[in-house]
Amino acid sequence: MRGNYNAYGAAESNAYELVPIGKYLVKVKKVITTDQAGQPLVTKNGDPTCRCQLVICGGPYNGRIIFHQVVFFKDKNSKGHGMTKHFLKVLGEQYDQAADTFDFDTGRWVDLNEFIVEVKHEDYKGKIQAKVANVDYANPRTDETLNEMGNVII
Repeated sequence: MRGNYNAYGAAESNAYELVPIGKYLVKVKKVITTDQAGQPLVTKNGDPTCRCQLVICGGPYNGRIIFHQVVFFKDKNSKGHGMTKHFLKVLGEQYDQAADTFDFDTGRWVDLNEFIVEVKHEDYKGKIQAKVANVDYANPRTDETLNEMGNVII
C-alpha cells in the first residue's frame, strides 16, 4: 500500500490504553488459525491453537478489541482442557453430550453467540497486558444484574 498520512495535531505516542479490568459483552470478530507462513498455529507442546479477536459490544469501550487464545489440548488431563470445553459451549458450538465431543468450525465463530468475558491484567515478559480470565453465557439480564456487573451492557 502507498499513501499520504496527515498527522497534523496528533501527539506522537507508542502507548495503547488497556481495556480496564471488568466484565464485557463480546462477540468473535476474527479467528486466526495459521501463522504468517500459512502453517497451523500450535503451542510449544504441539497442541493446535487459534487466536481470537473479540470485539466489545456496547458501553464506553464499544468496538475495542480483546485478544483470546484457545488451545485444543491433546492431553485431556491438561488444566486448560475444561476451559476450552466451557468456551466452546458458551460460544454455541455443536456439542454431543453423550460422547462429550464438539463438532466445531472456527470459520463460523463470527456468526455464533455473544458472550461475557472477564478481563484481568497480567505481567507478560515485563509488560502489562489485558487477558481474558473467564468466559460466561450472555443470558438476558435485569437492570439490577447490569448494575452489579458494572461494565457489561446488553
